Amino acid sequence: MEIVEIRNYFIKNSKRNDFHNLVEIGSIPMLNRWGVKVLAFGKSLHDDNSYFLIRKYDSIKQRDESQNAFYKSEEWTTNYDKAIMELIENYTTSVIEIDKFEQIHTQKK
Repeated sequence: MEIVEIRNYFIKNSKRNDFHNLVEIGSIPMLNRWGVKVLAFGKSLHDDNSYFLIRKYDSIKQRDESQNAFYKSEEWTTNYDKAIMELIENYTTSVIEIDKFEQIHTQKK
């Protein structure tokens, strides 16, 4: 069962541009190299501190294994973990079946 993970970040005041730069030049290219399908990412329109990341995985198991390896990798821990995490106030994660995501997306057209 394919899934979509939607991560919503609340970034510390006045730090969203710094966060975006780190994501855009660091973590997104890294995710791509690791074979993670990033569907969308960026600054949320509704306030100055929100940010989103939407990723697609083949299954919950594949997501767990992929994220476990990615976030424990030397590249992540050395280059991005501290710099990115220091900018995040908190975040939430939602995981849904891709079929339900596509149904909702299709209904809005």
